[in-house]
Amino acid sequence: MMKQVYVEDISKGAYLRTVPIPTPGPGEVLVKMMLATIMPIDNAMNSTPAFPPPYVLGPQGAGLIVAAGTGVDKSCIGRKAVVYSGLLRLTERTWQGNWTQYVARKFEEIYVCDQSISYEQAAGMYGNPLTAMGAMRTAERLGTRGTILSAACSEICKKIAMMHREKGIPTINLVRGETNVAILKALGEALVVDVKAPGFEAELKMLIDKYQPNVFIDSVGDEVAQKTFEIMPPRSTLVLFGGLGKAATFPVPVLETVVKEKTVTGYFWSLEDHRKPIAEIKKELDVVNADLKSGGKRFAAPVIKIYPLEDFMLALKEQPKFASQGRCLLKLNEY
Repeated sequence: MMKQVYVEDISKGAYLRTVPIPTPGPGEVLVKMMLATIMPIDNAMNSTPAFPPPYVLGPQGAGLIVAAGTGVDKSCIGRKAVVYSGLLRLTERTWQGNWTQYVARKFEEIYVCDQSISYEQAAGMYGNPLTAMGAMRTAERLGTRGTILSAACSEICKKIAMMHREKGIPTINLVRGETNVAILKALGEALVVDVKAPGFEAELKMLIDKYQPNVFIDSVGDEVAQKTFEIMPPRSTLVLFGGLGKAATFPVPVLETVVKEKTVTGYFWSLEDHRKPIAEIKKELDVVNADLKSGGKRFAAPVIKIYPLEDFMLALKEQPKFASQGRCLLKLNEY
């Protein structure tokens, strides 16, 4: 028997239940899950019916292949595996989460990572790294000559900023609080604006006038984001990337947008993922795998806290306050 975090009725929320360990079918492997990353979507799926229940929480995690069904090369047994629910084609409105002690998945829908990569890092190989890579591609497709990032101290935005820095593209990073300013400065970011500081608007306008950024990747959707978009140059593009703000709405100034030929679009990596063959996604994971194997300069993330499975509700509650510091994980089995 095994335990898993299960949502049966969205009005009642998730609970811990005990069920039989699955048996891998043809083409499947059984993965003993070790760690799962706690993400903002987990809180959303515990309170919002984005997908019809029932389902297990948790989009991504890592574990050990312990059994294989017919048609699968048994040499994979004993290898570390990264599991992500995004590869199950979420556009079909189904969800098979990973906050469970064992999962049976099609072998083609998992990623076998290098054995030298820790479970702590393997558990986060999908979401943030591939989202950052996709956001970078989006900025380049839009012809960025400079990019603005809100929630810039988030793990995803740190990675996006690093990629911009490597390509010599100026990035204006919007953060909240002096602590976050110091964090990004220590990482090598030169253009950091504390939007909670008095008079930040003048500093932001000065940087926009100087660097003429034409892409704004916004993860917040608040008044600061709205004002930032208003003072950006003509033909700028706003990429709505998330809704961390309390209202999570974005009233676009119509006349300003039309007259200055500005554009508003959206980006969601999981939807981009669904349009790709799995083999193409795995090529991107090969990039992440190589980086983590060589030390993780781009894609490694600090692990702030690991919660036992029984404390999943505490983990959901605390994850947001640690988001700018690093990753929180749920421990599913001893390893």
